[in-house]
Amino acid sequence: ITSQSILQHMNEGNEDDGQRIATFACRAFIYLGSMGSLFKSQIQHLRLDIKESNYYKIGKFKVPDYLTNWSEIGSLSLLVSLALMCTQEPIFWCAGNMDG
Repeated sequence: ITSQSILQHMNEGNEDDGQRIATFACRAFIYLGSMGSLFKSQIQHLRLDIKESNYYKIGKFKVPDYLTNWSEIGSLSLLVSLALMCTQEPIFWCAGNMDG
């Protein structure tokens, strides 16, 4: 909320370096914090299911058993969505160019 609502409208059109760095830090914190915990959780569940050979067959495909739980499917979907959003985040593309 801070990076989208407050920092964006402090100096309409005249952002200084401090404001840009603060916006970058807020967005990086959101992505790393959210995606980090989701990624860790997904990897742990996947590793456990592979180690114990827990699979669920859907037709000819085997999927890890933890994905039979709707909340885990939701977590995986959120992780994928955040990863896609992160690849499209303009502030990460422009992080090296502080001239505007």
